[in-house]
Amino acid sequence: GSPVVNELGFLNNTYLIVGGDFDSAGSVSCSGLCFYNLNETNWEALVDSFSGTVHAFRFVNDTVLIIAGDLRYDSNDLKLMSYDFNSTSHSHPDHFSQLNRTVEKFILVDNSTDGRIIVSGSDFIQAYDGSSWRSIDNELNNSTIRDISLLNISNSNDNNNGSIFDSNQVLVASGELNLTDYGYLNVAYFNSTNWLPYMITTHNNSTSTVNSIFLNKDISDLY
Repeated sequence: GSPVVNELGFLNNTYLIVGGDFDSAGSVSCSGLCFYNLNETNWEALVDSFSGTVHAFRFVNDTVLIIAGDLRYDSNDLKLMSYDFNSTSHSHPDHFSQLNRTVEKFILVDNSTDGRIIVSGSDFIQAYDGSSWRSIDNELNNSTIRDISLLNISNSNDNNNGSIFDSNQVLVASGELNLTDYGYLNVAYFNSTNWLPYMITTHNNSTSTVNSIFLNKDISDLY
């Protein structure tokens, strides 16, 4: 099929990073992840022994990149991996290897590889609390999940013990959602205990979808 770009970012203001579903960029072979050198104006494959489809990536700091998708690195099949551009040896947290479903979106709650993480694919949402993964999608039946995001709220939730996100936050999901007790909707939020309805959209008097969530906050430090 046609090449698909799912994510863009920058490395040290030197490289434009492109992640998606493709085999090459220009004349350079770089499956799923390629780097455009802004100074030399040429494509490079900076991550050796890597292939697959990249759905999303984020930087933890200036040099460590977290990548999600259907990935193969050093003969290992992964759904979430980390890569340190300043290191010659690369190891992955054990909990990254425990994921066996394609990750399309993820949130580094603590902006670290060993802290709280929330991941989602087209039909699941899982949360890592620092020690183990658990599913938090049990009320989303036959749903297609397009995006997830954390939203800060003005009042803390006393019922949220902070195991997967802070008590002054809720997790927002969008897509084509079927919520137990509420039915079809496009945006719902999770308060750490239950999923609650937030928004239904329509197009030409029929059901619609919400592909992405935009929050009015600065995340430029993640790139």
